[in-house]
Amino acid sequence: MNTPHADARYVPILMYHHINDTDDRFATSEASLAVQMNWLAEHGFTSVSTGDLSQAMTQAAPLPRRPVMLTIDDGNRSDHVFAATLARHGFRGVYFWPDTSPLSEAEMVELAEQGEIGAHTRTHPDLTALARADQRAEIDENARRLQDVTGQPVATFAYPYGRFDEVSPEVVAELGFDLAFNAWGEPTAVGDIDRLHIPRFEIPNGISLDDFITRVEAWR
Repeated sequence: MNTPHADARYVPILMYHHINDTDDRFATSEASLAVQMNWLAEHGFTSVSTGDLSQAMTQAAPLPRRPVMLTIDDGNRSDHVFAATLARHGFRGVYFWPDTSPLSEAEMVELAEQGEIGAHTRTHPDLTALARADQRAEIDENARRLQDVTGQPVATFAYPYGRFDEVSPEVVAELGFDLAFNAWGEPTAVGDIDRLHIPRFEIPNGISLDDFITRVEAWR
């Protein structure tokens, strides 16, 4: 088991969407996900929560020696496959769900018990096309619904499509979110991360294990 290390300066934050065998850009096959999680487990990685990251950012709280955060967006039905695969390797996921997710409320409750839930707007719009009030409604109403359904506090947010304007982070902060996640970004030391623009890296369809390892190691 990993022991806390204040020297863990980087946290690779992986972003998934669909877990299936299609050729969709945002899809990762179940077999590939299993290989990736197996490599992380064999190399001593520990999944961390958004709360762990927030405390490390704001209070210099120690992180595991090799931390990783595993996120999945949009609330697709294959979230169940994601959760089961992570659990087999001792990991927990972070799930960003819009109200347009096809998951039932019962499924949401089940998945929330296996991980952590974040907001992702009501209708998954491009926030840059919306006025401030509409951005606020999209984000706030989604978070309130997820809290009501899962009974879990919703303190984090992910920008749909990774798109935002100068208003978006202001709205997120006004609504009291602790953290907000981008869809992309460069490796950034924990102490230097903007809490309203946390970088993640997308796991593209068909990525080889060697490329996956290279990307993970770039964040260490």
